Amino acid sequence: MQDAQGVKLETLFTPRNDTNTYSRAEVLRNEACERMLNRAKSAGLEFIVQQSQAHSPTVWFRLDYLIPSSSPDLSLAASVVVDVERFDFHRYEHSFTVTVQVGKKLTKISGVIALEDATIENIYQHILTPGKKLRLTNLLRQLPWQLWRPKNKVQRLRRDWLTIGLTAAAILLLLIPIFGGFLMAGVFVWLFLRSRRRRTYVLTSGKPLTDPRSLSWMDSWQASIFGLGDSAVDVQKGIIKRLKSGGPKGASMKVEKIGYWGTDSWVERKQIVVNHRRAIGFLHVQPYGEVLYVAWECHLNSASWVEEKLVEGIDSNSGLDVVANRVVAGWHRLNEYDISDSNFLAEWIHEAVKREIKLRMAELKIDQEIDFTVQRESRTSAISTASEKKPPDEKAKTKRFKRLG
Repeated sequence: MQDAQGVKLETLFTPRNDTNTYSRAEVLRNEACERMLNRAKSAGLEFIVQQSQAHSPTVWFRLDYLIPSSSPDLSLAASVVVDVERFDFHRYEHSFTVTVQVGKKLTKISGVIALEDATIENIYQHILTPGKKLRLTNLLRQLPWQLWRPKNKVQRLRRDWLTIGLTAAAILLLLIPIFGGFLMAGVFVWLFLRSRRRRTYVLTSGKPLTDPRSLSWMDSWQASIFGLGDSAVDVQKGIIKRLKSGGPKGASMKVEKIGYWGTDSWVERKQIVVNHRRAIGFLHVQPYGEVLYVAWECHLNSASWVEEKLVEGIDSNSGLDVVANRVVAGWHRLNEYDISDSNFLAEWIHEAVKREIKLRMAELKIDQEIDFTVQRESRTSAISTASEKKPPDEKAKTKRFKRLG
């Protein structure tokens, strides 16, 4: 089911909830990361922690350690990357892929059932003890001969044993002289008519409340205002209040953290995020001493959650023919109406920012000429660039630390 623009219309019926496998994977990530952090603190290790954001197409966290050495001019770096894999409607709907690097040695283990205390202790012993191999026992079956490990089977769906049994019986009917062929044909006709009467339903656990991001830059504005640095909190609250007092139906607003690497450490800041359909805006209110830096930029998001077929069969609960799907990061083709939404969002944000800044400058009697001209990007290139983009890759990790990745 696709319209002229290539949008998968059936995905529009996929409910948004916080009980889908993606949202539950985030809960598992937080719990496992907390255990890893507690163990690192007990060992007295220096560490840096990072984890996927709500709009990331994958769920993961990473810990980088500095292992103590006997000499102050020597250092040994180690890291643990944990990816939470999703298997909707399976016996184990989540498993962990653990990648541990100590110096040059890299060890990767997939199919870890749970990051329990014993598993985490094995990981840390591998990091802290020279020559100790990483061995984990609570693993899923990866190869057919690993019979001692549990197999991750689909639980909710079963095979159509009635069709399989009747097909086998129809073949055996050929052994009956004279009438065997007619009986076999009758069975196959009945199976054909039965299949025509049955409908195939879609089984899905739902999609997350937040969409993934693949952004195309549209409009922006920025200014540095001298003498307004101490009023950064009031300016931010004033802008948020103005945006909340008026706006289109269905628009949402929140404050989110953005992290990036500085020269010597991991830096985190807060930004205001405004969403309206496919348009998304970021507002920054950052003090630099007495100077207040205020900026915003608008983008169009071409990423979306789409359904991917896992398996089909008979639903054990309802007895109906179903196709079990899971949601993955996909792609949405942008159009001129999305551009209109972005144009409106830019003007709405800019008006709120402009009024708030003028008010604060008047209160503090700041005499500075501010250029409120908006920087516009090409609308044609925005659509053509978005059309050439590929959907976010669930396995790609090279851009995992970029907000606009």
